[in-house]
Amino acid sequence: MTMGAAAIALMIAMPAMAVNIPTAMKKLPEEDRQIIDAVMIFMAEDEIEAYFELGDSSARGEFLTETGYMRKWERIRDEMRNHVIRGDVVKGMNKDELWMTWGKPVQV
Repeated sequence: MTMGAAAIALMIAMPAMAVNIPTAMKKLPEEDRQIIDAVMIFMAEDEIEAYFELGDSSARGEFLTETGYMRKWERIRDEMRNHVIRGDVVKGMNKDELWMTWGKPVQV
């Protein structure tokens, strides 16, 4: 699986981050990677760093639950989940689903 647009956008937006996101993403189990790739767009830099410092899926899941990001993941509608994971924007996505797919819009 390739890294999603949201993760790439965060890499560009936060170049001073101590965590090497591409390397850290490759080390995650597939399910963890799908979730963090989607919800990372909503997270602060220190939260992202804290997430990647956690040692296992259970701790990462608990962190996302405690911070409320797991709820965003769980609120993706079933018919949209695979589109979000693949990075495909489709008609009918709500704002969160769109942002999780392509990242937040930037003002030019």
